[in-house]
Amino acid sequence: MALPESVVTCYSCDQAALADPPPRESILRTEHWRVAHAFGTSLPGWLVVVPLRHVLALDELAEAEGFGHVHFHVVPRMASFADDERGPNVFTFLGRPEAEWVPERERDRIALAVLDAVEKS
Repeated sequence: MALPESVVTCYSCDQAALADPPPRESILRTEHWRVAHAFGTSLPGWLVVVPLRHVLALDELAEAEGFGHVHFHVVPRMASFADDERGPNVFTFLGRPEAEWVPERERDRIALAVLDAVEKS
C-alpha cells in the first residue's frame, strides 16, 4: 500500500527547499543542480551532486513521482588512505557511528572553502 503523498518525504527535496540553507547543504547551486557535503560520513570533503527536482534514476530525468532521489558522489581520495580504504571500499567511511561523522561546523567550513575556490577559478 502506498503512503499518502503528505506522509512521503524526500531528504534531498526537503534540503533543496530550505529558504536559507547552511553552507553544507548548498555549496553550489545552478538552475537544476546543487552540491552539498555528504552527511553521515567520517571523510571530510565527501560531496554529493543532487538534482533540484525529484528524480528517482538517471533514465527518469523527466517527470517522476516517488520516494528516492538520484544523486552523485564526489569523494576525495586521500594520499593517507590504506589499501583497504581505496576503490569501492571508500564507502566504509559512510555508516560509521555518529561520533565519527564530520561535524556540521566542519562541513560548513569545507563548503565555504570549496565555494571560494570555485569563485576564484
